[in-house]
Amino acid sequence: MEIRYLKDSDKAGLCKLSHQINKQHFEKEPKYFCNPGKEGDDWEFWKNSHEKEGGFVLVAVLNEEIAGFVAAEMSDMPNLPFLNPMKRCRIATIVVSRKCQRRGIGTAMYESVYKIAKEYGASDLNLEVFSFNRSAIAFYEKLGFINSSHRMSMPIAL
Repeated sequence: MEIRYLKDSDKAGLCKLSHQINKQHFEKEPKYFCNPGKEGDDWEFWKNSHEKEGGFVLVAVLNEEIAGFVAAEMSDMPNLPFLNPMKRCRIATIVVSRKCQRRGIGTAMYESVYKIAKEYGASDLNLEVFSFNRSAIAFYEKLGFINSSHRMSMPIAL
């Protein structure tokens, strides 16, 4: 398996996996996620995520196919009087194809992000995961992530 930075030639493979996770999110949280369009509609989003300052997308290639991808972004904590200044790395998403799950691909991609974050001087690696995604929560906890906050929401009756 090879983990490398995103290339334009990865479009079809990455968009297939993006569609997979977008469908899952829509099925579980239709309030927040729209029904995904056709595969490839979000390519510009992923490409821009990779090209913007501090952002990067890595792909895991197995047998010449995209088996997974991770999108992340480096940033500084906001300059507020009550926050300690620090660099952080936020993982936007980790996706592994259904047929390749439980083979160490997600862990390998996480380790690559961790290494990049460390090289850039980040002191914190964080992410957000929806509570319905129990397998992702278990995966992140196994890697050493802890629950440091709760994001809560409440619908407003119209």
